[in-house]
Amino acid sequence: MGTKGKGGRPRVKNKRDHQITVRLTGSEHRKLQQATSGRSIAALVRDRLLGLSKETGPQVPLVNRQAWIDLSRTASNLNQMCYRLNTGGRPEVDRILPLLSLLQRNLEQVRAGLIGGGHGHR
Repeated sequence: MGTKGKGGRPRVKNKRDHQITVRLTGSEHRKLQQATSGRSIAALVRDRLLGLSKETGPQVPLVNRQAWIDLSRTASNLNQMCYRLNTGGRPEVDRILPLLSLLQRNLEQVRAGLIGGGHGHR
């Protein structure tokens, strides 16, 4: 196992490879969802059961969660384009320009959504 991989996500030292299953009623599940504060239910349950700090990672306020998801997709697309260019891939201008335009529109929409507006303004 080398220190440098082919790319993608870095390897995790303490990989979570054990899973438990719990059945909940609809009411119990809703209570858990309300208590998550933008985290996953799994993170909430793990932290509470193991007595870990509530602040185990970056917390995204619930109101910004959808914007965070949208921005993550946009960032992923941009990273893929940059990776291809940085590894010697030929720029396909007829393909890249429409994607850049789409990325710009997506970022404007996310930005406008964060401040409560409609579409972005220049």
